[in-house]
Parts: sequence; C-alpha cells; structure tokens
Amino acid sequence: ETRMYHALLTTQANDKLYITHTSDSVMQQVVRFYDTYGDADKRMLSYLYLGSVYRDLQDAPRALHAYQLAAEAGQGSTHYQVLARIHYQIGLLFAYQDLPDEFRSATRQAALFYQKAHDVQGHAYALRNIARSYDMLHQTDSAAYYYQQAIDVLKEPTLSVDLQVLLSEYSAFLIKCGSYHHAERLIGQLSREYRDHDAI
Repeated sequence: ETRMYHALLTTQANDKLYITHTSDSVMQQVVRFYDTYGDADKRMLSYLYLGSVYRDLQDAPRALHAYQLAAEAGQGSTHYQVLARIHYQIGLLFAYQDLPDEFRSATRQAALFYQKAHDVQGHAYALRNIARSYDMLHQTDSAAYYYQQAIDVLKEPTLSVDLQVLLSEYSAFLIKCGSYHHAERLIGQLSREYRDHDAI
C-alpha cells in the first residue's frame, strides 16, 4: 500500500508540475491496487491520473474512459476540487473531438464543483470554457454571456493576471463578432503590459 500510494503521489506531483507522462505502466498497477484495496477517494485519484497519463500519450478514448471511471468512483465524494478537475478534463477531451454539446455539459459539472470548492479561478475558467463551447456553435449571444460571467467572477485584485487573460480573450471574441466598441472598452481595462505584448 505504501508503494502504491507513493506512486500515486509521484504521478500527481508530476502532473501538477506539467511533466509529461510517458508510460501508463505504473498507474495501471496503482489502479489495479485501488480497485481492490483502499478507499473510494484513492480509487478516484488513481483513475484521474491514469486519465492524465493517457491524455499526455494522446490516447483520447482511453483518457476519457479513465476520467469517466474517476467520476463514477467519486460519486458522493466531498472532494469537490478533484471532481471539478475530472469533469474539466472530460470537457476538454470532448472539445478536442469537436463535440461542443458534450464539452459544455461536462464543463457545467466542473463549474458547479469549483463553486462548491470555493475555487474562484477554476470556476471562472470553467465559465470561459462554456463560452467557448457556444462559440464553437456560433451562438455568439450565449458565448458573450458566459465570457462576461467569467470576468465577473474574477473581479478580485488577487486574481488580476487571470482577469487580464479573460479580458484579452473576450476582447478578441468581440472583435471577431464585430462588436468593436464593446471590445475597445474591455481593451481599455487591460494593463499596459498586456497591450504592449499584443495580447489582442
């Protein structure tokens, strides 16, 4: 159990450091162990990081299956941050496969869990992704609504960098839609650093 938990934590740490996973062999062992022993939360985590391994290996079907098993293992869990990450990753996989409705559905779940976890940053980026899902369908009014919702969530000085990122993306979206005056107002809220580095 100690060896399996160490392997799980190591994979988790590498994932948080954006170190690319190159093999599924270790996490396959971890998943097999937690399928038989341990609690549901560790099983949920093991499938989450198995999904992350397959994501890095660009094996979308197996990544999606692993994330879905992680979500099933997490039913009833109060580890809302983990549940949010699972559904966020599921959403991204659907987005990469050009499935906007599925992308939005999974991301809505992520947004709810981020809210429960009181994760303002995660909640804002989930709302941003919901906006992107509507943009994929050329539903500009709905996309604009969720971009604005994301920005409203981030109206806190401690998250100014994330706010700049979202303002920049929303401004670019508005320019694409021809809403130049609205975009100009948002660009005016960008820091000089963002404007000088051609963020738009």
